[in-house]
Amino acid sequence: MRLLPLLPMLFIGGCFAPHEGPRQYPTWRADGQKQPFGACADATVVPRASGKEGLGLTLRLEGRGAPCIVAVTAIEFRVGDQVFPAQKLPPAMTLKAGDEVFSWVPIRFDGDAVWEDLDKRKGVLVVRDQAGATASFPLVLAMEDRSKCE
Repeated sequence: MRLLPLLPMLFIGGCFAPHEGPRQYPTWRADGQKQPFGACADATVVPRASGKEGLGLTLRLEGRGAPCIVAVTAIEFRVGDQVFPAQKLPPAMTLKAGDEVFSWVPIRFDGDAVWEDLDKRKGVLVVRDQAGATASFPLVLAMEDRSKCE
């Protein structure tokens, strides 16, 4: 009971204690380059979530030229000699010049095992369409520095 009056002082003192800053986490990065995908589209990938259970990314398809059907038939992430397929594929769509479609693509794998092996911190995301056309995107796993506010 004697310490009860000191309890508010502990909370106030905690406000002025030095902070180590936000925790840093490994994050997959892509170069953001647009690549031709099939006869009538361009593709870009942006990693959005990196974690212990795998990777989540946005696949952006942009139509170029005459309208045509784009059907993604496979998305796989290759790390070393391992291949991890996407859990969800975008539906087939008709794209014409200037059309943009954004799709969420989850890929499950043991993210910790990849992080712990220095040789596996690089991978390639391969997207394939119904005609066999592919687009490949290199990804790198790096420690994100969240200590700087922008």
